[in-house]
Amino acid sequence: MEMLHLFASPEQRRRWLEPLMNGEIRSVISITEPDTASSDPTNLQTTIRREGGEYVINGRKWFQTGAQASECKILHRHGRVQRRRRCRPHRKHSFVIVPLDTPA
Repeated sequence: MEMLHLFASPEQRRRWLEPLMNGEIRSVISITEPDTASSDPTNLQTTIRREGGEYVINGRKWFQTGAQASECKILHRHGRVQRRRRCRPHRKHSFVIVPLDTPA
């Protein structure tokens, strides 16, 4: 909820934050990867890139606790983003809100 509170657009707040705060839905943080035995985010293999008005996410995640609960409606998917300018390794990551009914 804190990420949505700090960074969400007004539409995302209405659609996701308010129902989360009211206990109507649940969310899952999707960070852990099967081939990365580390808590260091610079080891993440999942990539996030923008194509037109959409984001394309490539990678596998592991241990998404609670994702199969009927109340769970969104994932906060963590991955590496490509930046046009050089930046430090720990600044190449982002979370993307992924509704669970999004087609694969």
